[in-house]
Amino acid sequence: VLLGAGVLLADRAAARDLALVRAAGPLRLEPTLGADAAGVVEATDVARVQTRQGVWARVALDGGRRGWIEQDRLVPLALPAAE
Repeated sequence: VLLGAGVLLADRAAARDLALVRAAGPLRLEPTLGADAAGVVEATDVARVQTRQGVWARVALDGGRRGWIEQDRLVPLALPAAE
């Protein structure tokens, strides 16, 4: 259990799932352009990427906002892994 918690904390510390929103726009309820808006994201919002599906990413933002955004509107905050 402690090892699992340590790995989880290390991943969060590395910010592997964090991204900066590059362009303002709608947050969608479903991963399609025609889906209803679940809210709005602003440029420079920080999002935690929960999952990816095609060109879409399901994200969680401050204020309890959750929804889908196009991946090309996100800039990863983590540095690429060293090889």
